[in-house]
Amino acid sequence: MRSYRHVLARVLVLLVGAELVVGAGAVPALGTGSASEGTVLSAEQPRLSWRGSRLRRSVRRVGRCTRRTCRTFTFRVDDLHPQALLDVRIRWKNRRRNLDLYLYRDGARVASSTKRRSRSERVRLLDPAVGTYRALVVPRRTNRRGTSFRGRLNLAIPLIDANGLVADCTRDVSRALRTLIASLPDGGTLTFENEGCYRIDEPVKVVDRAGLTLDGNGATFRAMTEGDQDRRHFWFIGGSDITVRNLTVRGANPHAGTGDLAYQGKRAFQHGFAFHGVQGGLLENVQVYDVFGDFVYFGTDVRNKKHVPSRSIVVRDSHLERNGRQGIGIANAEDITIQNNHISQVRRATFDLEPNSPADVIRRISILDNTTGRGRLLWMASAGKGFNVNDITIAGNTMVARASGGILRLETPEGGMRGPFTIENNTFLIGGTDRPGFSFVRAHDVTVRNNQADLPAYRAMTAVGAYGANTVTVTGNAFTGARTVLFCNAASAGCTDSANAT
Repeated sequence: MRSYRHVLARVLVLLVGAELVVGAGAVPALGTGSASEGTVLSAEQPRLSWRGSRLRRSVRRVGRCTRRTCRTFTFRVDDLHPQALLDVRIRWKNRRRNLDLYLYRDGARVASSTKRRSRSERVRLLDPAVGTYRALVVPRRTNRRGTSFRGRLNLAIPLIDANGLVADCTRDVSRALRTLIASLPDGGTLTFENEGCYRIDEPVKVVDRAGLTLDGNGATFRAMTEGDQDRRHFWFIGGSDITVRNLTVRGANPHAGTGDLAYQGKRAFQHGFAFHGVQGGLLENVQVYDVFGDFVYFGTDVRNKKHVPSRSIVVRDSHLERNGRQGIGIANAEDITIQNNHISQVRRATFDLEPNSPADVIRRISILDNTTGRGRLLWMASAGKGFNVNDITIAGNTMVARASGGILRLETPEGGMRGPFTIENNTFLIGGTDRPGFSFVRAHDVTVRNNQADLPAYRAMTAVGAYGANTVTVTGNAFTGARTVLFCNAASAGCTDSANAT
C-alpha cells in the first residue's frame, strides 16, 4: 500500500499593513500599503507568519475599521485538498489588551474568534473553499502605546491512506473506520498505513463478522479525548475467527499505571481490546498503552440472554503497559491462551478471572510464558459469582518486578468449588502480605509444582494456603524466604507437601 500527500494546495498571499515571514527566512520590512505577491504555500511549505504593527485606537464595531485602526491579511486558496485544515491564529503579550479575529472569504464572513481576557484568537476551517480570504484583526481594547501582535497561517494537509482514512491523527476516524470495516466481505483483510496514526475518539465496534483480519502494519490507533464508559477502543461483538495484528492502541489515561489516579470508575471499561461472545480469534504482536480499562477483556455477547462466552482466542507476542484496571480480564470465556506477552504497570490485578454471573464460565484458560512487571495488586485474582472457573493452567511465566502483595487469591462463593488449577515452572517475586503467597478458598485439584518463588523473609509468610479445599499438591518448589510451605485448614482435605525448599 502506498500513501500519498496532496500537494496541489496553493495559497497566493497579499499582505497589507504588516511584515511577512515565510519559513525561517528574514523578515522584510514592508511599508504600510505595500504588497508582496507571488508567495506560495504548499504541502512542502505549509506555514506563514506575520507581525502586525501597533494598534493604538480601540474600535467598537467591525464596520468602523480603517487602514489605521485595524489590520488585514489577505491570501488566496486554490486547488486545496478536500480534507485540508486552514488554521489562522494571532497572539499578543498583554492580557489587558483585547484583539478580535475575523475571517472573510470573497467578502463574506466565514469565521471569527472574539474571546475576552485572552492573549490569542484562533479560527480554523476544515475543507476551506477556493477563494480569496481576508483575516481582519480588530483592536477592542488598546492604549496610546499600541498593541502589536504576531499572526500565523497554517495549512494542514492530512496524510490519507489507500483506504481513504486520515492517517496522521489530525482527524477522528472512528466512524469512518467502522463504516469501512462494515463494508469488507467476510474473510477480508484490512491493511493500514505503515507507521500511520489513526485518531479514534469513539469505539471501533465490529459486530458479527467472520474471518476478518485487521493488519495494522505498524500503525497506531490513538484516543485523544478521555471519553466515557461506553468506549472500548476495539470492540468485537459476536462473529468468529477475528485476527488483529501489528498495531498499537494508545488510550487517553494521563495517570495510567500503578498510581492512585490511574483507576477512574466512570471510565474503567475503556479496554484496549474487548471480545464479547467472539468464537475464535487471534491477537498478536499488538501493543496497548495508557487505557483507562483492561488491556484485553473477554466477556459475554450481551445482546441475548444465553450468556454466550468468548471462545478459542489467543493473545500472544504483545506488549501491554500502563492502564487503569485489570491487565487481562476474563469474565465469560473458554479456551483462552495468553502466551509470551510482556505485561506491566497494571493498576489492579494483572490477570483477573471473575465471572459476572453464576451462569458465566471461565474454562480451559492457559497463561503461558509471559513476562510481567510492576502491578499494584494481585498477580492473579479470582473472585466474582458462581463456581464455573475450571481447568486453569499457569506455566512458564516470569515476574521481573516484585508483587505488592501475594501472587494468587482464589475466593469461590460458598456452596461450591472452583478448579482444577495447575501452577508450574514459574518464577515469582512475592511481596509482603499477611496472607499466603498463593491462597485457595474452596478449590479442588490444585497443583503447585516446580516453581521458583522469592518471599520476603521478614514477613515469615506461608507459601500456599488452602481453606475448605480438596486435593492440594505442592511439590518440587523453591520458596525462598517462606516460613511455611503449605497450610491447610481443618475444612480442607488431601493436602500434600513434598520436595519443597525454603
